[in-house]
Amino acid sequence: MEQCTAASEFVNQRVSLRARLQASRGTSKHAFIVLRSGFYTMQGIVSSENEAVSKLMVKFAGSLNRESVVQVEGVLKLAEIKSEMITQRGIELDVDRIFAVHAAQRIT
Repeated sequence: MEQCTAASEFVNQRVSLRARLQASRGTSKHAFIVLRSGFYTMQGIVSSENEAVSKLMVKFAGSLNRESVVQVEGVLKLAEIKSEMITQRGIELDVDRIFAVHAAQRIT
């Protein structure tokens, strides 16, 4: 994941990323994840409203421990709400596949 200075050229394209999971939180229908590679961070959304995503996948994404290495695939979209806590503010990843490459131990 590199700094996207011209994010509009990547919008609506399918991408695959390997990154560390910096944060995750889940609800019954959505899991919000923050992916980090080097100094760059990006928000990803795993939503059961997407036909390719099951509620079990949402639960899995929301339960992953911080610092786990994950492989994610999905479509890059313009962010509806620009978070100040991430470096890639204008875009977010609509995740439809997530794999734990290396699950980290729970950090307390």
